Amino acid sequence: MRIVPFLFLFHLAWSTQAQKLTIELNLSNAEKTLEILNSETTEDKVYHELVQLEATKALIKKLETSDTLLIKALKQTVQNKGLVSGFEQFQYHQIKMEKDSLRSFVSHLKKEGLRLSHRLDQNLSKFLPEEKPVKIELVGILGGNASGYTFGDADKFYLSLHHMGGDLDYLFDFCQHEIFHNIQAIQFDAEHVLEQLKGENAENKDYILFYLVNSLFSEGTATYIDDWENKPLTKANETAKRRNTVNKNRLKSTNYMFDRLIVALEKEPTWEGLNALYRIFFTTQFNEAGYYLGKVITTYTLQAGDNTLLYYLKNPPTLLLLDYFEHAKNDPDAPLKFTERFMEIIRSLHHKVKLTIQGN
Repeated sequence: MRIVPFLFLFHLAWSTQAQKLTIELNLSNAEKTLEILNSETTEDKVYHELVQLEATKALIKKLETSDTLLIKALKQTVQNKGLVSGFEQFQYHQIKMEKDSLRSFVSHLKKEGLRLSHRLDQNLSKFLPEEKPVKIELVGILGGNASGYTFGDADKFYLSLHHMGGDLDYLFDFCQHEIFHNIQAIQFDAEHVLEQLKGENAENKDYILFYLVNSLFSEGTATYIDDWENKPLTKANETAKRRNTVNKNRLKSTNYMFDRLIVALEKEPTWEGLNALYRIFFTTQFNEAGYYLGKVITTYTLQAGDNTLLYYLKNPPTLLLLDYFEHAKNDPDAPLKFTERFMEIIRSLHHKVKLTIQGN
């Protein structure tokens, strides 16, 4: 008999008066996908139930695909047709091979949801507004090649459970990174500033520069919170630890490239240039070099100055760079060096961002 999984919205009510951050767990997509793989059904109704889930619609949006292609990819996996060309991005072949361990992992996650919420609240509540508690929905997904993502919402993020290695501690670290992005959106509306700078022109110079500087701040401060260097090595976090080491060893090269490429892009701002620089510094294709660069800027600025991370979260991302410049200018041991032209660009951008905020 087929058991239809329920939409598991785990309302974590534990000590709600004490908690500022509450996690709501949505495992509907994961449970439905595992049900299909376990039963090996080809019944159309079941697949249509899957694609009607909000969580699955988000996966389809992330993969820039369609209901029809997702259903076809999953059906071919169920029918043991192996890894079908063109459907690799869904990763259903891998998920099927690991379905038993993934089912145990999803069950364990449900049991540990309360503890997960409490740990995240302990670590992140100090960055939240005082006036009201925050509830964020963690949507567990099975499918896709991204480990975690959002669509700019401050109250929701998506986590690919098949990339967590069955390790709840690694899942916690990943949740912390993604939720920190949600907190950034709560404290400072960078998306609104980007919209205002962009206007009708996707190649607006200030928009392009702010997009990259905001990415440096966003990922750098989140990576500062991750603190991979001081975490013990596990099978699940091996890739993240290795990436951290690679970026640490090539920090001077990353610093040089970011400086010179921003200067070049400011002279000739194009959408193609923005995409190229984003791929170089903020994707796994190049080991997320900009994440570590931003982390070093964050670490040095916080240690050298009196301002807190919460202070910077409430202000334009350009401010962190300006303060780095100020603290590092007379310090021969500062970890990063920037050219005068790069610093002029950031100062000018900061001024324009402030004017944009004041104009709204």
